[in-house]
Amino acid sequence: MIYPNPTNATITIEYLHFTGNEKMFLYDITGKPILSYELSGMISHIDVSHFSSGVYFIKVITQDNLFVKKFVKM
Repeated sequence: MIYPNPTNATITIEYLHFTGNEKMFLYDITGKPILSYELSGMISHIDVSHFSSGVYFIKVITQDNLFVKKFVKM
């Protein structure tokens, strides 16, 4: 779950099945990588206030799954 969406400051990523092996990648609309890091818990906060307005994608990779969510930066 990603909220608030749309946002102009911070997004919260809530991942309920956290095991400690999840990696998160953030891409812009063109597929250009913006951020990547390992999730540190069930809830992570990302400051997007310095991002340009537009559509972004968050990809979470686990040992068994791949999840992609979209958010809008106003």
